[in-house]
Amino acid sequence: MSPSPRHIETREDLCRHLQWAIELELSTIPLYLTALFSIEEGKNREVQQLLRSVVMEEMLHMCLAANLLHAVRGNGQGPKVTGTAAPSYPGVLRHSDGIEMRLRSFGPKALKLFCSIEQPAAHEASSQPDHFDTIGQFYAAIAEGFESLGADLFERGVNLGCQVEPHTAYYGGGGQTVVVTDLDTAMLALAEIVAQGEGVDETVWDGDHLLFGERRELAHYYRFDEIVEGRQYRPGDRPHFPSGPPILVDTSAVRHIDPRLRERVESDELDPEIVRLIEICDGTYQEVLASLEAGLNGDQQRLIDAVPLMYQLEYQGRALTKIPIGDGRHAGPLFRAVAT
Repeated sequence: MSPSPRHIETREDLCRHLQWAIELELSTIPLYLTALFSIEEGKNREVQQLLRSVVMEEMLHMCLAANLLHAVRGNGQGPKVTGTAAPSYPGVLRHSDGIEMRLRSFGPKALKLFCSIEQPAAHEASSQPDHFDTIGQFYAAIAEGFESLGADLFERGVNLGCQVEPHTAYYGGGGQTVVVTDLDTAMLALAEIVAQGEGVDETVWDGDHLLFGERRELAHYYRFDEIVEGRQYRPGDRPHFPSGPPILVDTSAVRHIDPRLRERVESDELDPEIVRLIEICDGTYQEVLASLEAGLNGDQQRLIDAVPLMYQLEYQGRALTKIPIGDGRHAGPLFRAVAT
């Protein structure tokens, strides 16, 4: 296998990397949802709100990557999130340098994984189009591809009808989508993805107050770091040195999902009724992905349809985490994207 190129040099290669970006953003969502579902209702409210906000913004990043792909793909294939484009757990974060993804209950191991995913790139770190160390370096390579190919990317005309427009009624997180029409709007979309994840100008803040005039919020990495450090960030705080009020986490209010759950399900070790409920949850997840894929390819109604399906997925996922399966462990969602 030949080594990956150091630069993105063609439209086709840029489109391939944008599809990878969509897959990458999708891959993070079940990880955060599993941790969210494992927390008992009404407990650890700060943590639940944090996880929910990050999930919403990862959905935004997926939409932004899809808009970027539509803007430059010409007659090529639109965004995919079903089939082989969907992640599988356990697995490796798509095109990373071995970041291992496992569905875990909320706790220290899950937080360590989340911080490794959202880790800010080191100052002046090189771009990495594949086998990246940080997501920021991966998107830096995409930004360089846009800059290198320049205005020629948009000479064929831009596919506007399929792009997700800003200020949609079914989005409730920070930031907003960007309709990509030229190099400037492409760079704005990329800046939003990176800044929300790892911070802007080497601060702990996500940049939405600068890009869109919204209230100041922490970047994803530093939202998780607050929990690790056990204290909130305040304006003026440096990374890893929050000085605000303490964040108290009730570890007893977490249901511990069996880390061998998928293996036990697929080797027929569990009660068939539990397996049936897990498969129902898988089916809802597959419906969510189908609706998202249609919505990302221009059917805005399907994006709206995905919202109640997501609530259904949360209900089913939380219900699974309440089912004990021995040794103090519980069932949970598996997020299998292909019907079993």
